Amino acid sequence: MNIILEGPDCAGKTSLAKKLKKELGINCKYIHLDSNAKESEYICVLDPEKHPSIKHKIIDRHWPSELVYGHVFRNGPRINIDKIVNYAKKQNVIYILCLPPKAEVSKNFHSRIESEQYNTVSKVYDFYKMMLALHKEFIKYDYTKQSFEDIYKKIKKESNVS
Repeated sequence: MNIILEGPDCAGKTSLAKKLKKELGINCKYIHLDSNAKESEYICVLDPEKHPSIKHKIIDRHWPSELVYGHVFRNGPRINIDKIVNYAKKQNVIYILCLPPKAEVSKNFHSRIESEQYNTVSKVYDFYKMMLALHKEFIKYDYTKQSFEDIYKKIKKESNVS
């Protein structure tokens, strides 16, 4: 099972990843793609032949992050988004969009990082919110309203894991 965790900084992705990894056990690998990831890395992390012994992968950031941050901080994404999306569809990816209320994200962000302006955090948040409306396959996770058990049930249902 490939689970991609998305959302703005300070939205709960890492906390959710830790809980998922604990629940899914020893055959689970956490992978973080940073902002410098190459197009080939986006495909490689989903390729079952590259990780044959890994049953579950939790991927922190993937093509949605490149789309969002590419538009907010650059002149667009550095990778072919359509190519990556099409490959991900073949791998039956489960997308979890961590999106608590904007005020919560902003509060968490500014308690950790003081260098970015609120309008940048707000733009990133709004872009993710728009993506949630456009991509019905994304499962929203708001840790202020949902428990881990709630989101884990949705993941199991989506993946047909008992």
